[in-house]
Amino acid sequence: MIQVIAVACIFVIASGVGYTLRQNSLVNAAVSENASFDTASFAAIEEDVLTFVNSGNLGEAKNRVKDLETAWDKDAARLKAIDKTKWTEIDTSIDLVLKQLRAKNQNAETCKSALEASLVLLQ
Repeated sequence: MIQVIAVACIFVIASGVGYTLRQNSLVNAAVSENASFDTASFAAIEEDVLTFVNSGNLGEAKNRVKDLETAWDKDAARLKAIDKTKWTEIDTSIDLVLKQLRAKNQNAETCKSALEASLVLLQ
């Protein structure tokens, strides 16, 4: 019985180490292949959202901002690995954009301000 437990423990430890090594390998490969911190696609989405906000169509702006959140989340690990400080700064600005557009009582001016500030960081 003790031998079974010992083998199971060794298996669990080996699996955890293997998982960690593979994960690090994949992140490093992704970073070296795509080492550019390209934010053009995010800026394009924010510009679309800003156009909706400027035209007073906050409902469409709220719908379109979902695309920004999805794209940002999808690229987060790669971008964070390239430049964690820059990623954190942009992530904070995108969080504010999302918060303003999803507010119970949306305000076009605060949405516009959040988008403009975020666009500056994305340039």
